[in-house]
Amino acid sequence: MATTKINYTSSDICVICLEHLLCVSPENNDTETMTNEPMADFGAAAPCGHPAHASCFEQWSSYQKKGAGNGNKGGVPCPTCQKETTSFVKIYLRASQQEENDRNEEEDSHSDEEETEEEEEGTDDSSFVSAKAGDTASADNDNKSSSSTLESSASSSSSSQPNQRQTNSNKSSKASKKKVKPKQQQAHKKVQWYKKRWMGKCEEVKNLKLEAQNRKNCHHKDLLDLERSRLINYGLAKELERTEKAGRIHRNMWAVACFTVGCVVGHKFLAM
Repeated sequence: MATTKINYTSSDICVICLEHLLCVSPENNDTETMTNEPMADFGAAAPCGHPAHASCFEQWSSYQKKGAGNGNKGGVPCPTCQKETTSFVKIYLRASQQEENDRNEEEDSHSDEEETEEEEEGTDDSSFVSAKAGDTASADNDNKSSSSTLESSASSSSSSQPNQRQTNSNKSSKASKKKVKPKQQQAHKKVQWYKKRWMGKCEEVKNLKLEAQNRKNCHHKDLLDLERSRLINYGLAKELERTEKAGRIHRNMWAVACFTVGCVVGHKFLAM
């Protein structure tokens, strides 16, 4: 799969799923996927150059080749211009100025959160040091009074130290968990989202095919009804023509009969 530098903006849409090229899963809609870095899931069909998601184009190609029954021979038609595509080219998406500003603001907010966490950890360490110093001072004062008090203060300071370290380690682990994102889980969610979206598009295409087939059947039925009506009209026209012909013959017969009777009556009158 080739790689080239073609500038598309976030306002462009995929010609297959009719969604924005920068559109991602609603469950994984973070600013990292809305940058101007090259992303492998976006591309354009060559040579027409219409943009589409790589996953959508791949499934569209397999669907078209499977429907045509020619395997991997030849190209597939572009959904927009119906031109035969020979390859699929990765493209570089250029984010708008608003998207870059949003990204910078989020980076600043992340840095502020990290500084706040570091300050909290420093405060915990200082409180731990002050507590330890207070325990040491109290231990020195109690040493002058009695040895039993010294042992109790030492045991309390030694028990508080591992607890404080455990608390600090828990906080640091939580902070690291917040910073580290489950990339594999996000990728799996994205794949599932694309699969669900593509299945929905396939279902729509199937419904459109059924509707087109029903319309074709209705049109064929209408053509048959039209042909039947034409034959009926032709039969009625023939019947009307025969009726008119019989009427003309009947009228002529009456005319001949009347003429014959008139001739006979006139001949007898003259003979008298």
